[in-house]
Amino acid sequence: MITYSITFALPFFLLALFPQYLARMPKSGGWLNSVKVVMGFLETAAAFKFISNTDLVWGWGFFNHQTVLASWTVISLLIGLYLLGKIQLPHDSPVEKVSVQRLTLSGAFLIFGLLLAAGLTGQKIPGLVEAYLPPRVGNEQEGVVLNNSLETLPWYSEYEDALAQARRTNQPIFLDVTGYTCTNCRWMEANIFTKPEVLERFHRFVLLRLYTDGGENYRAKQQFVVDRFGTAALPFYVILAPDGTEIIQFPGMTRNVNEFTAFLDRGLESSLLSSPH
Repeated sequence: MITYSITFALPFFLLALFPQYLARMPKSGGWLNSVKVVMGFLETAAAFKFISNTDLVWGWGFFNHQTVLASWTVISLLIGLYLLGKIQLPHDSPVEKVSVQRLTLSGAFLIFGLLLAAGLTGQKIPGLVEAYLPPRVGNEQEGVVLNNSLETLPWYSEYEDALAQARRTNQPIFLDVTGYTCTNCRWMEANIFTKPEVLERFHRFVLLRLYTDGGENYRAKQQFVVDRFGTAALPFYVILAPDGTEIIQFPGMTRNVNEFTAFLDRGLESSLLSSPH
């Protein structure tokens, strides 16, 4: 909250220190109305993102991945056309000449809109964008579906089921503590979990994913994680031995895939050393 308040107060504080710069600022006019309209479009896009979080937790099933992606596509294309003067609103001044800055911004929004439109057809979109979209939620065994390679991985949603499978197969458990509204979780799933070296290691684990902010028995799962590991932070990764004993933790996200694979390797090695011969 301190950072939030400083960010909003700083421009006014600086202008109060140097009032001469206030007189040099451009006068309000058509350009300012364009800024207002563009910001209104962006606020609408953000609203779709945040209402999708509520949708995921409450289980409405309407503001899902495709709905939000489609809304962002339309909004981005509308901003691009608006900046070119192809869309006029009541308080707009006529766009007689498109400036270089306006053309550049318009092109950026149009390209971004086309990139999102490709995602609607099943094409891969950048992981950073995917992180801010709602997850594609499949059945309980699939969990969050991000691409075809992850669809083939069986994810358990109950600790007892995963533990029973680990004991049968003598494999360690990879526990993914996640949330429907967790952007960093989505980033990890889109940018780290999809790497071939990570997927290869995942096949050597019993995979367990616990949602702690929504879904079936989420409060009990959240309490289990807090009681067992002493944290409610997301994302949170733990490797457990086949008997349920904790081997190693990996709190938070990372942008270094080698760091994450090293964590998986340490868990696999420790599990092999502790397993009966």
